[in-house]
Amino acid sequence: MSELEIKATGVIHSIEELYHKEGSEYHSIKFTLKVPNEYSETYPHYLQLELGNKVDAEYDNVGDFAKFRKVGEELTVTANVTGSVWTKPETGKEMTFNKLKVWKTEKVTKEEEEAPEFDAEEAMDGAPF
Repeated sequence: MSELEIKATGVIHSIEELYHKEGSEYHSIKFTLKVPNEYSETYPHYLQLELGNKVDAEYDNVGDFAKFRKVGEELTVTANVTGSVWTKPETGKEMTFNKLKVWKTEKVTKEEEEAPEFDAEEAMDGAPF
């Protein structure tokens, strides 16, 4: 089965507390990204995403996310879409669950403040050669 991948740019709407189940070697953090809706400015999309890794990983992206990312910050995220089906034992009714598992985040940086235009010919005026 191939991975289904999405890439989205938006603003962090909310960040949940870091989650670590006792006895587990993994921890995770969920956050909601507000993404523009190309069809309606009034109704943006809100995506709940999850970032996870081993607690003792060499690079702790979950811990870093919890420390350094803030509500209102603009990010581009890349995530895999996963899903599973669970059958409720009492009723036999199937329920489907989907997750967006983030594996890459990039802070969106605005272009540097507009630098004054540089004109090479003007800069050479008055040069001694």
